[in-house]
Amino acid sequence: MIRSGLDNLIRNRVDLKGRIGLLTHPAAVDRKGRHASVVLRELLGVRLAALFGPEHGYWGRSGAGEGVPDERHPAWNIPVYSLYGAHRRPTRDMLAGIDTLVIDLQDIGVRCYTFVSTLRLALEACAECGIRVVVCDRPIPLPRTVDGPLPKPGCESFVAGIPAPFIYGMTPGETALWLRDELGLKVEILVVRAMDWRRSGRVAPYVWVSPSPGIRYWQTAWTYPITVFTEALPTLDCGRGGTTPFQILCAPWLDAERFAARVNSLQLAGLFAAPIWAPTPGIRLCVTNPDALRPFQAMVSILCALRDDYGSEAVWSAPGTRPEWFDQLAGDPDVREALLAGTAAHDIVAIYSASLRAFARKRARYLLYKP
Repeated sequence: MIRSGLDNLIRNRVDLKGRIGLLTHPAAVDRKGRHASVVLRELLGVRLAALFGPEHGYWGRSGAGEGVPDERHPAWNIPVYSLYGAHRRPTRDMLAGIDTLVIDLQDIGVRCYTFVSTLRLALEACAECGIRVVVCDRPIPLPRTVDGPLPKPGCESFVAGIPAPFIYGMTPGETALWLRDELGLKVEILVVRAMDWRRSGRVAPYVWVSPSPGIRYWQTAWTYPITVFTEALPTLDCGRGGTTPFQILCAPWLDAERFAARVNSLQLAGLFAAPIWAPTPGIRLCVTNPDALRPFQAMVSILCALRDDYGSEAVWSAPGTRPEWFDQLAGDPDVREALLAGTAAHDIVAIYSASLRAFARKRARYLLYKP
C-alpha cells in the first residue's frame, strides 16, 4: 500500500518542537482521510501557529487564477495566510515566531502548475528567516518524465517559476532538495518520504484527493501538460469544467475521425487518440503508458498536425488568443515562433533537447525513489 509522507510522519513521530507553520491544501490527507492540519494539531499535539495556502486557497474554494484573501481559522483562531493574493511569498511578519514550516502539497510535477512556484518562494523565505522546513512527500503522476524547455532568461513568471523543464519529474520533496542546492539556499530541509512507492505513474496513491478543480483525477495530470496550452488558444476546448477536464481537444471545425487517425499516425509514446463528438467534435487523449509519455513533445506534435491540416489561422487567430500567455506557459517564445513558422515537430523538440539531457543528469542526484 502506497502511503504518503504524512503517513510516515505519523508512523515515525518526527520531532516537531516549537511553533509550527503549515503550508497545505485540501489534498493533504493521510490514508485514513485525516487532513494534515488535524494530524499535526490533534494527533501529534503540534502547536500550530499559522496556516498557509497556495493557489485555490487553504480550503480549495477558489478557481484558477482567482485571488485568495487572508483569514483566520474559524475554530482554532490562528491566521490562514494566502500565498495567492496580496502576497505570493511568505513575509517576515507571517513567519514571525515560527520555528518550523511543514509543507504538504500534492503536486503533479508540471512547472506551470503553480504549487512548485509557491514551494520555491516558501523555501527562499525560510532561508532568509532561519526557519527549518519539513516536506511531507507525495507521489506524482509523471515521476519518470522530463520534457519541454527550461525557462529562457527573462521569461520567468509564476507559471515558469523554477529553472526546470516544463515537466520535471520530481516529487515535492525531491524538488525542495534540488531547489535548495540549485538556488544556493541556506535552509535545513527534512523530507519525510512516501512509503512503498516505486517511481511509476501507473498506480495512484491509496488515497487521492483532487489538488485543484481542474486536476480531478490522477489520470487528469497525465494529459494536463498537453492541453493546458488551450488557455492561450481558445479555439480549442480541453474540457475544463466538464467530466473529463484536460483530457480532450475539441473544436467545431475538427473532423473527429480524421483527426484521431492523424494523431495516431504520429505514434506518440504512451498515447493514442479516440474520436469524440460531444460537446463538440474532437479527440479524447488516452494514456496507455504514463511512464513513456512525453506530454510537451505530444503537444508540439498535435499543434503541428492541426497547423498542417487546418492552417495556422484556425489555431492562432480566434478572438481571445493570447500568444504571450502561451510563451509564459512554455517559458520559451521560440516554441510558438517555430510553430507559426511551419517548423516540423522534431525540429522544435530539438530546440530544447540538449538542455533536457543536462537537466536529467543533474536531477538524478535528487531522486529518492527507485523505478
